Amino acid sequence: MNKTSILTLLLFTGFFSFQSSFGQMKKLKGLSNDIRMSPESSTDIDVVTKWKYQIDMVASNPESAEKCATYGWKAIVYNMIASLPDSLRKTIDVDNNAAIIAGKSAVKFYSFSAQEQEELETNLVLYNFLPNTIIACYNAGSILSAEKNNFEKVKECMSVVEKLLEKDTSQMAVSNGVTQVKAIYAVFRSAYTDSLVDQEVIYLDRLAKYPNYLNDEVFIRLSMIYSDRKEYDKAMKVLEDGIAKIPQKTGTFIEQQINIELARGNQEAILQKFDAAIKENPENSSYYFSRGVTFHQLKLMDVTNYEKEFKAGNKNYKFKYFFSQALKDYNTSIELDGGNMPALYNLAVLYRDSSDLLYKSRMRVPPTDPAYNYFSENATKMYKATLEKFEMIRQSGFLKGNDLILLLTDMKACASRIQDRELAKKYELMI
Repeated sequence: MNKTSILTLLLFTGFFSFQSSFGQMKKLKGLSNDIRMSPESSTDIDVVTKWKYQIDMVASNPESAEKCATYGWKAIVYNMIASLPDSLRKTIDVDNNAAIIAGKSAVKFYSFSAQEQEELETNLVLYNFLPNTIIACYNAGSILSAEKNNFEKVKECMSVVEKLLEKDTSQMAVSNGVTQVKAIYAVFRSAYTDSLVDQEVIYLDRLAKYPNYLNDEVFIRLSMIYSDRKEYDKAMKVLEDGIAKIPQKTGTFIEQQINIELARGNQEAILQKFDAAIKENPENSSYYFSRGVTFHQLKLMDVTNYEKEFKAGNKNYKFKYFFSQALKDYNTSIELDGGNMPALYNLAVLYRDSSDLLYKSRMRVPPTDPAYNYFSENATKMYKATLEKFEMIRQSGFLKGNDLILLLTDMKACASRIQDRELAKKYELMI
């Protein structure tokens, strides 16, 4: 092929390409004119179907697919489709993708320069359709978030919503209840539904840092995830942030902090949290009960340490905690809620544990020591008081099955300690 032929071919190819591109833009211009001249036709299924065919042809042609105006008018047409009643929309939107196609097309449109957006007055027309596009994407994502295995689709929808909200200077979408924080929350809920914990953390962290967002559940859930990962310091920091941001929910956050301290066995820190919780809500029976349980546990640990020290020859061990601390809280809990059976039961167990300590102390001093009689008399009194409380628990029906058997076993042991053989035999028969 000679040079003249090659040059002619190149010129012809270029001319053909120009003609093809010009032809597609001519189609797009005709479509834009039709829509601007007949806005009322946006609810006519036949007309919208025709417009869909036209924009799909333009968008599928390599010469016009990446044009700014193409994305803009595609967003407009697909928004019309998404806005149709379901009975009509489903005839041309079989896969239920119109809303997200409209949204993604709008996002792409706004990535072009302001000058390009002005072509065919696309920016002016799209501006009027933008709020509905945002709302349609949000609704589509919200529906998907209610079902499992939709996280990526929900994330895609809400990402579009967030980007387009920045372009909606009319604030109409926001006026209709679509906000950035709602979009973020929807993605979090979808991640939660699909058990995607790592994704939960990303969106929960965004919500926790969002200005003026006052949902305590977000802080609680995020702290639970960190606690499950044994990242306790992070969990506590999240809750401290929650207290600073939502002080009216301080009690709720403190409860969660207590749970975290329990998870890592930090009882002394728990006491401080309970003090704060009780100060916040002094009429809460469960707070006193739970603090009583903590004091009770600390005292039993103290007794265990005492036993070790005594066996090692150290007879001057100083107790750090006292049964009276737990006793006071259990009684307060019962005063606030007379039907608090766990508190009544724990109170009885506290009497038994106190009796056991007195009994063991008596065994460690000679009978000639005045302390022997003190320990002996008080141990007997405490065992009798314990039996009275255990009997009340037994008759209440609070304990069943093996728990009841364990209670009767404890009652038999108490009866034996006060040398009441008939009573011990009675409980043996009951067991």
